[in-house]
Amino acid sequence: MMRKNQLSTLLTCFSFVSGASAGSVGRAPTEYDGPYEPYRATLIADGWKPFPDERAEPCEAYMTWCQSRDERVDCKISGPLPECTWRWIKGRSIRVVATTIEQDWVISVATFPR
Repeated sequence: MMRKNQLSTLLTCFSFVSGASAGSVGRAPTEYDGPYEPYRATLIADGWKPFPDERAEPCEAYMTWCQSRDERVDCKISGPLPECTWRWIKGRSIRVVATTIEQDWVISVATFPR
């Protein structure tokens, strides 16, 4: 379970990524608890499209966690919980997903109006 200050930091990050205010978060910390790959497949099946950040660092060859994933916004490989942020778009909604790097586990999902 996330601690309150971790959730607050994550929501602030989501607000920055999406341009939305923290009060507009649709779901957080997550409605899904599991590995990212099956969740990613569900998003694609439900009509969500990758919405990459053109400012994101390139995915280097050693970064196996982001290969073939166009929706990457950012990966932080240092700190107590190395994580990546992924962004999706569908209609007038943007969904931001945070995952751990080592286990590729979904730790947070938030949906914002576009």
